[in-house]
Amino acid sequence: MHARTRNEGYRPPAHWEWIGRIRSRLAIPVVANGDIWSLEDYWRARTLSGCRDVMIGRGALADPWLAPRIRHWQNTGERLPETPWAARAEILSRFAERQRSTLPERGVASLIKQWPNHKRARDPGG
Repeated sequence: MHARTRNEGYRPPAHWEWIGRIRSRLAIPVVANGDIWSLEDYWRARTLSGCRDVMIGRGALADPWLAPRIRHWQNTGERLPETPWAARAEILSRFAERQRSTLPERGVASLIKQWPNHKRARDPGG
């Protein structure tokens, strides 16, 4: 569940508490979604929604190691450091190179353009 109105689109905040109200009336599993960019966001989404699971969308684009960091924290209680921008830029470069074997440069640019925008919006180093 996305936790925003149509008019809100992707603009923050996600209303995770709305998910909790809906989830409490359903007999099926519900997955919380929206504005999960960090371990703190993950925990707030779970706490406010009451959902066992969350979906990481744009947060995974901004930091491909977010889900593994969350899993590590779940398994060990240990908080790993944030992923450095250089590591994120390296994976973006490798992804772009692989796409160039089948797509024209314009297509590659279209695929990757949002990735740095998501990162830059939350990290001055981006």
